[in-house]
Amino acid sequence: MHKKLFSDFQKLAFRLSYSDALNVIVNSILLPVCIGAHEDYKIDDPIALHSLNDKERIILKEILSEIGNLMEHGHEPLGDLFMEYVSKGKNGQYFTPMDICNFMQQLVFGDIIRENSKPKNVSDPACGSGRMLLAAAVPNKNLHCYGTDIDDQCCRMAAANMILHNLIADIACGNELSLKFSHGYIIRRTPGINFPTLQIVKYVADETVKPQPQNMILPNPKSENEKWTQGSLF
Repeated sequence: MHKKLFSDFQKLAFRLSYSDALNVIVNSILLPVCIGAHEDYKIDDPIALHSLNDKERIILKEILSEIGNLMEHGHEPLGDLFMEYVSKGKNGQYFTPMDICNFMQQLVFGDIIRENSKPKNVSDPACGSGRMLLAAAVPNKNLHCYGTDIDDQCCRMAAANMILHNLIADIACGNELSLKFSHGYIIRRTPGINFPTLQIVKYVADETVKPQPQNMILPNPKSENEKWTQGSLF
């Protein structure tokens, strides 16, 4: 099912590296909904940054369309591209298949959902491309997803997946064990129209317990606890 996607991706990466080609795709998803970013983590226009020609722009459009089609059938193609062409298992970056993620969601949340009690938060401290969070949100699209990963490319993929599924999420780049974070991707919905928005915040460098935003206003936090407390570990 991924044959066309992989073929088009190789065409896009012919002049670029595989990592750059994936960044072009992910940033093409993030940029249109980004309403603010710290200057250290601004998203450059990927088409202008890499001087994509007309043929490459058409290929990019086809890739984005194919990603949407695959997601409609329960796949998570960004992570598949990352594993197949970028990481190749480096740092153990093989993501859990979506079927297993969905199975785990049913094991963890099945009884809760049958009792008509939906959890409000879910956390994945090593979220990769966000597959566990996507699965957890299937029965509850208003679930607040918290994800962390040490790899910024994974964080951006996770943020892109949250946006494509119109989920509420906080994705932090950092180490969940040492509680040291560099920056985060804050995904919210625009009141009234429920359109996803993204803000990218920088955390104070010497903060080791609770990350604090620097030079950026976070969108509509209801409370300090809701802003940073991890939800049920998934």
